[in-house]
Amino acid sequence: MVCSPATNRLASIVLAERLRKAVESLVIEFDGQRIPVTISLGIALRPLDGDDLQMLLGVADERLYRAKEEGRNRFCVADKTSHGDEGLALDKICPRMDEALAMIRHGNLHRLKPHLPTLLKELVPFLELVNQQSVEAQVDVGQICEIAENLQN
Repeated sequence: MVCSPATNRLASIVLAERLRKAVESLVIEFDGQRIPVTISLGIALRPLDGDDLQMLLGVADERLYRAKEEGRNRFCVADKTSHGDEGLALDKICPRMDEALAMIRHGNLHRLKPHLPTLLKELVPFLELVNQQSVEAQVDVGQICEIAENLQN
């Protein structure tokens, strides 16, 4: 069990992915053979999934088993798992992103502008994870932070 001060779903996803990758990279040898090690994680978020420890442990345990059922070496948070198209769906990582995209699609960018700094800051951990996972898709996170700061001023 890991208890983290991660404050939202995105921070929890980033932490879970770091743990998953760290365990996956372990090298264990026994009798001259390499033994692969992986980890599956179930994530429960307070207060979204409950306020008391027993409820949170129950939710995390349920999600742990879901992650194992869906192929192991992954994590499960809310009703989505890591790996696969739905696992890191942007609207699930940044809950307000779905609403923001709807505003843009309907030509209401002016209504979104006051919220852009917050949305951009919420995306930073996700973009850092993208940078860790992909050499081709490098994002200048510093520039994103700078844009968010400029929009606040």
